Amino acid sequence: MKTAHFFCCDELESIDFGNSIFSIGGMYSESAFSYCKSLKQVTLPPQIKDIGERAFFGCNNLSSVTLNEGLLFIGESAFSNNKALTEINIPATVQKLADKCLDRVKRIHVNGYLPKDFFKSCILNSEDNYSADNIYDIVEITDGTYKLFIPRYIAARDIAKMNDTFYMRKFSDITSDNKFVESMLDMAEYTEAKQNLAIAIYKYNNSSSIKTYLRRTAVNLTNRLLDSKKENELVDFLKLNIMSLPSMKKLLADDRIHQFTSAEAYLLNAISQSDGSSKTFKL
Repeated sequence: MKTAHFFCCDELESIDFGNSIFSIGGMYSESAFSYCKSLKQVTLPPQIKDIGERAFFGCNNLSSVTLNEGLLFIGESAFSNNKALTEINIPATVQKLADKCLDRVKRIHVNGYLPKDFFKSCILNSEDNYSADNIYDIVEITDGTYKLFIPRYIAARDIAKMNDTFYMRKFSDITSDNKFVESMLDMAEYTEAKQNLAIAIYKYNNSSSIKTYLRRTAVNLTNRLLDSKKENELVDFLKLNIMSLPSMKKLLADDRIHQFTSAEAYLLNAISQSDGSSKTFKL
C-alpha cells in the first residue's frame, strides 16, 4: 500500500485488507490512512507485517485497533494524535515500535517481552511537551498479571533508562518488584502527574510509602480537583480512605465543596462516623 493512499478520506468508515496486503505503507512509506475522520475500528489480519509511518495519524474517532500475531513493526507516529484510541494489545511477534506511535494510548497490553524501543513509542520527552491536554496523563502497561504505571512525559534520559532496563528481560521479572513500580514516582516532572501516578500505584498495590506521600499532598491535590471541577476524581480519591480528620474538616469547610454533592456527602459521612480517636476513616 503506497504513501498517502487514503489520506484525508473523510467518508472512509471501514477497511477490508483482504489476504494480499502485507504492509500498510511499509517502513519507507507514510500516511496511508491519515486523517480518516470517520474511521472508528480497524482489524489488521495476521499477514500484515509492517505498519508504516503516520499510517493512521490523526484519525480522531478511531477507538478500536486489533493487531494480530504476525505483525513485526509499527512505524513512527503510526497511531499518533488519536485521542479516542486509549487501549491496545501488542502481539508477542512485534519486534520494534517506533517513536510516538502510541502517544495517546493510556493502557497497553503486552505479552512477555517488550518490543525494542517500547518506551519511545508511548512515553514522551518532557522537553517536548507539545500537547498540553495530555501532559499529566499516566500510561498503564500490563501483561494481565503485573502492572507498571509511568508518566506520559519524563526526561529523555529516563526514557533511555527504561528501554535499557527492559531490554531482553521479561516484563513480569521486573514489574513483580513493587519497589521498582513505586520508583516511577521519581520520574514524574510535574506535581499533577506525580499525584495522578501515586493514586494509580496506590490503587494497584496499597503501598505504605505511596500512602504517606498521598496523605502529605492531600490538601494540594483536593484543591486542584476542586479548581478543575473534577468531582469524579475527587470522590475516587476520598474513597481511598487516606485523608486525616483535620484535612477532611478543612475540605468540608471550603465553600467550593458545596458544588460537589457526592464529594460533600462522602465527607459528611466519614466525619460523622469518627469517634475522634482515629486518623483515617472509611467512606
